Amino acid sequence: MLIDTFASPSGRSEPLYPPGTVWNAGTMHKLTLCDCAACASEYGRLTALSG
Repeated sequence: MLIDTFASPSGRSEPLYPPGTVWNAGTMHKLTLCDCAACASEYGRLTALSG
């Protein structure tokens, strides 16, 4: 599932992070993004469309 995230305090939209990335490192909301084959494949598809 894709979830739009926004930087704080600027409110700017954040980029699409690669599978397996640690997001919000150093905070109590730290999350390691899924790194399964399906997510990697979809990430490749989405980044190819935007490039």
